[in-house]
Amino acid sequence: MKLTGAKITRITNKKTRKNENGQALIFVIATMTVALAVGIGVSLRNLASISRTSRTDTAARAQAAAEGGAENVLSRSEEDIAEMVGDPAEDIVFSPVVNDNITAVASVTVENWNIAASGLTYFPLEIKRDQVSEVKLNGGGIKICWSSQSDSAESDIYYIAYNDTGATTRNGVEANSRSGFPDNYSSGGTFVDASGGNANFDNCYTPTLPSSADGIRIRSINADSRFGIYVTSGSLPDQGYKITSIGRLQNVPAGQEAEVKVTVIRSLPFMPGIFDFSIYSGSGGAVLD
Repeated sequence: MKLTGAKITRITNKKTRKNENGQALIFVIATMTVALAVGIGVSLRNLASISRTSRTDTAARAQAAAEGGAENVLSRSEEDIAEMVGDPAEDIVFSPVVNDNITAVASVTVENWNIAASGLTYFPLEIKRDQVSEVKLNGGGIKICWSSQSDSAESDIYYIAYNDTGATTRNGVEANSRSGFPDNYSSGGTFVDASGGNANFDNCYTPTLPSSADGIRIRSINADSRFGIYVTSGSLPDQGYKITSIGRLQNVPAGQEAEVKVTVIRSLPFMPGIFDFSIYSGSGGAVLD
């Protein structure tokens, strides 16, 4: 009986060792499965990251090509830009650098910039504080409307209109609200009041123009302003050029193509704001107005 008991005991021990080996094998397989799943997850994340990086790089290159095309045209003379109006798109090629087979291309078109091109019922304009911009006229009448672009200050305007004989009319116009003006600010009583605004702007004013006016220069006072120039009689001539540049890349893998469009406005040339004021010559020359 003792031998039998010992034999039974040995058999029981063998079964225990077999069970332990099976548990170890299951544990190893489970560990390998988890490790494999983690590895696949990391690999997929890396591949997704690489894909996003590739798409981001492609978009950035297309953006740079579009901006480069616009800058190329902006650097040209007004005569050269005028000749591009209405022509098919001009392709500007940016050759790749060493060890890079990707070629960037910008397709650039130019059109006249005017009320029709803006898609609005007025000609839009933005002028920084104490800066001047100019609107070309062809003898018609206009109404100037504006709003301050500051949340804490309103803006006045000062304008000078002129014609080809040298005749001018000028005046300052105060905004309806006096919010945000310095305590010591005063127009000296020479400014006139703006009329009420409209659905798009806080202030409006119809300036007196010389006969057959060729242009009007507008200065924004106390804050940046956005303007709408409304036509009250006649029409406005073209005010500049709208340049549209579409950047894209060549020789890129399928699915990574990208196009980026950039639009810029080049106004017609005008004199800087400093020339709105008298010039004094220290050598005894005349004062010009």
